[in-house]
Formats: sequence, structure tokens, C-alpha cells
Amino acid sequence: MLEDLSLTNMMLAPIKQLNPDQFLPYVKENLEIIFIPGIFETIYKEKWQLYINFFKLQVNPYGDDATPKIDGLSIEAFIIEQLKS
Repeated sequence: MLEDLSLTNMMLAPIKQLNPDQFLPYVKENLEIIFIPGIFETIYKEKWQLYINFFKLQVNPYGDDATPKIDGLSIEAFIIEQLKS
């Protein structure tokens, strides 16, 4: 089976363009956001490191909004929600 690389690129582009400065009001120390190829969990937290499972990104290439989402939220909104909790 061949993989459609355009779908992967649609998922990677927003991650590459993620601006970490927008999360500064929600952290007290340096923050590391790391996308990993996880298996089950959506996130793993360890002090000021936030590991996000790349395979939990959902994208609809056929709809009007091709923005990747995690649990129905944009990547930025998801990260902010995790930092608040």
C-alpha cells in the first residue's frame, strides 16, 4: 500500500509553523513541545515538556477546513488547554 504524502504534509505544515511565543502566558519556565509517534495516549507531560502523539492529529483533506485537529481542537487550542490543566 502506498502512502499519500500530501496528507502527511498537510499534518506537518502547521507543526513546523507553530509559534511557541503564543504559549508564554501559560508557562512559568521553558516549555518544550515535542511531537512523538505514540501508540495510545494523546499527551504525556513531564515537568515543562509536553509530548504530543503525532498520530492523534486528524485532518480532513476533502472538507473546507483542512486544518489538523487534536480531539476536535486546533493544535494551538489543544496545547493551551493542556497547559491550563
